[in-house]
Amino acid sequence: MSFQEAIIACELGPNCAPITELVWAMRTQRSIRVTKLLLLTNRRGEQYLDELKHALEMLHQVYGEAPELSLSHALDEEGHRVEEDITPGDAQAWMRARWLNFQQAIEEAGTDPVIFAIASNRPRSVMTSAMFTLLARPQDLCVDVRVSEPRVEGAKAGFFFPDQPEDCADEAGPIDPSSVQVHLVDLRLPRLRHLLKAEDLASYEAALAATELVVATSKQPLLRIEMKKLRVFINDKPVALTESQALWVAGLALARQSGDGWIGGQDRSHALKALEQCQQARGQPHWTPRSGVFLPKPPDVAGSLRKLRSLTRRRIKEFCGKEAVLGRHLVIPQVRRQVQGGGAVTTQQRIEIDPERIVFAP
Repeated sequence: MSFQEAIIACELGPNCAPITELVWAMRTQRSIRVTKLLLLTNRRGEQYLDELKHALEMLHQVYGEAPELSLSHALDEEGHRVEEDITPGDAQAWMRARWLNFQQAIEEAGTDPVIFAIASNRPRSVMTSAMFTLLARPQDLCVDVRVSEPRVEGAKAGFFFPDQPEDCADEAGPIDPSSVQVHLVDLRLPRLRHLLKAEDLASYEAALAATELVVATSKQPLLRIEMKKLRVFINDKPVALTESQALWVAGLALARQSGDGWIGGQDRSHALKALEQCQQARGQPHWTPRSGVFLPKPPDVAGSLRKLRSLTRRRIKEFCGKEAVLGRHLVIPQVRRQVQGGGAVTTQQRIEIDPERIVFAP
């Protein structure tokens, strides 16, 4: 069997079992061979280092190999170890150490993935997620580890992975290691590294400041609608819409330019205004789209508009995802439902884009 190689980077605390469980699960479930563990720790975590080394020896005994172990520590500006992250200065030292640990993992991994492991307590796991958001490349993973047997959670019973040669037991009695299931949970988190320049990655503070600046200064999408041909463009790229769908978008745009933009579920008035503009641009005063939804008296107007609204929103959402449109929530039609008198529910739509970012072309 061929394996892809990877490096795990995380923090070593009082419970080292999630680390070996992750190594085992990556190998047996995903054919990924973990070659190295880059672990940030303190004196409390070091108390469990022998336990981790023993677990790695068992992995070597079963599979003939185990990851190399490398430890790092948080240091203050004078090079002294910092054991906790309670004070602002100590917290900054820990953030710097985490950043350097993950950066080292990425550098050593080359084109192989780095696994940002959720293997510590909750506050530090949050920090791992934050680092992933800023540093992760397309191939990197952020993974949590779960076990099916509560009796082995929290470093209980001497459990490290299902194939371990040693038995497990707690106060209630023995536990068969092979009966414990290990589940990997991939965390889907934003990846913002592509927004940053190389110099922005020098430190966590620099990356955070650069990301906030990019988000704050990024332009809203530009929505352009050609009325004669009934074509919709977002950031000058055409959106694949039917003529009726384009008319609905034009109606949403007109409503946004004249107010808060909300259109009722059966309100065709703004789309009909857009139709008039289209007819004038074409020089065809009686032209209407083939769907018939904008005829003077269309059959089943409520059902036709419901379908039209839904399909239009879906097409725009798919386009924004494919094109990675920044500020996509501003051009994907929003939906809200309101309860009217008597319990009737109405559905409304709008686009939130700044009216100045809407352009109507002939």
